[in-house]
Amino acid sequence: MGVISRSGWALLDDSLSARFDGAAAQWDWVAAREPERLEAERAARAADGDPRCEQWARGGECEANRAFMQGACRAACGRAEARAAAVASEASGEALLRLDWYLFAAGLDYASALRDFAALSGPQPIPPRYAFGVWFSRWWPWADWEAAGLLREFEARGVPADVLVTDMDWHHTCYRRTYGNESEKSMDASHNWPCWSGFSFDKKYFPDPPAFLGWCKAAGVHNGLNLHFQSGLVKAEEDADRWEAFRAAMGLPPDAEYAAFDPLNRTYSSHFHTHVLAPLERLGVDFWWLDWQQGEHFFGGSETPEANPTFWLNYVYSTQPDGRATPASAQRRRLIMHRWGGLGNQRYPIGFSGDTKSTWESLAFQPGFTASAANVAFGYWSHDIGGFFDRVEPELYVRWVQLGSLSPVFRAHGFRDPLHERRFWLFDEAAFVAMRSALRLRAELVPHLYTAARAAYDGGPSPVRPLYHEWPGLQPAYDFGGEYLFGAGQSLAVAHLTRRSSSGLSWSPLGAVL
Repeated sequence: MGVISRSGWALLDDSLSARFDGAAAQWDWVAAREPERLEAERAARAADGDPRCEQWARGGECEANRAFMQGACRAACGRAEARAAAVASEASGEALLRLDWYLFAAGLDYASALRDFAALSGPQPIPPRYAFGVWFSRWWPWADWEAAGLLREFEARGVPADVLVTDMDWHHTCYRRTYGNESEKSMDASHNWPCWSGFSFDKKYFPDPPAFLGWCKAAGVHNGLNLHFQSGLVKAEEDADRWEAFRAAMGLPPDAEYAAFDPLNRTYSSHFHTHVLAPLERLGVDFWWLDWQQGEHFFGGSETPEANPTFWLNYVYSTQPDGRATPASAQRRRLIMHRWGGLGNQRYPIGFSGDTKSTWESLAFQPGFTASAANVAFGYWSHDIGGFFDRVEPELYVRWVQLGSLSPVFRAHGFRDPLHERRFWLFDEAAFVAMRSALRLRAELVPHLYTAARAAYDGGPSPVRPLYHEWPGLQPAYDFGGEYLFGAGQSLAVAHLTRRSSSGLSWSPLGAVL
């Protein structure tokens, strides 16, 4: 259970993680642990004989489409640490792998263990205040006038809206021809589906990006854009001025048509921010959604194969040195939306839990999953409200919206299908009224959540956490795993209905309002 346990102690093993090089004056960068350990670690990871990891152990490609990140590949290989500890150099007889363990032994004082974890690995930064409002997202090729019309509908119907997230169709795409086709002929130079990457507005949909982003700002709405990285930069798909600035800074030849994704290169990452993303931030983009295709194959064959690509990109895009965009952006709190990269990711809010099914079972899983993340101080999960892949029935959507209204982050999202509707007012009247009530409650709770975020940053509990954080000696606090505490203090306990047309049993802790 993270860094806490009913047995009173927990052990974290960080032996196989990459390290930072300590070059803080430039930008702390990834570095391999002792180079002589590399072969021993690779051998240890392959010891299970798991075919998913044989290529990785040889320095090749982990099957990213199945494992999604290097961390998942390592997990599939089993626990290599114990085996690797026994690997010794024949020449010296010395163990090549030194163990890096952290023991938390706070008994049932879970708050103390979590404070120690934050002191060791870093606190949870306070997200911008707008992040606690209502987000609306959809994989959909809306034009600027359609997005503006959507936001006007929110206002006209009395529904709060604080954040608009545009999926990959903000940039040039050609996935319509290739989606689901994994043949070699359909892949680009990086062995990915073509056109999933892109870093320039598609003028067909956004003919005047500064005007649209400025209109959103005037309406009090913040904007996030989706990024897929692995295909790198393609000259034909990018803004000419930004491509030329990046090409020149990287020293690529004038006739270069492509710049490969090189996330472990400090120079590449610096110039990518300065010449590609920072100009978009100056236009008014508030944050980035770091989606899939993050270079899993690249990391496996690099000099730092222990680096988790998801963790690494979350770090890079949360810590780019100040001044890369504008003086104003250097002052504001950073925000990215990202996939889970492992322990320590609490330093880089907020999390995106991935593409979920639109089912009651998926809904029922999320309350306990969200709360238990507080066991590793990860306080800001964002889920696809309504699920991603399917149409959602009215009652299920109502319950999901109610869950979202009492979650760390509220973000409605859905698949690129006209039948997968997520606009609240296009459901029946009773469902819409119930959802609007929950959304208005969410807006009223923003100051409460913002206060809780400050408390979490100061070493306090996560804004959403299991009941057993406050009542570790009471069995019902563990039995009702889908119930949780919300916000600052211990006054509000939340239990959700996660089955169709049902009632449920809940537990009301002493002194808490259920």
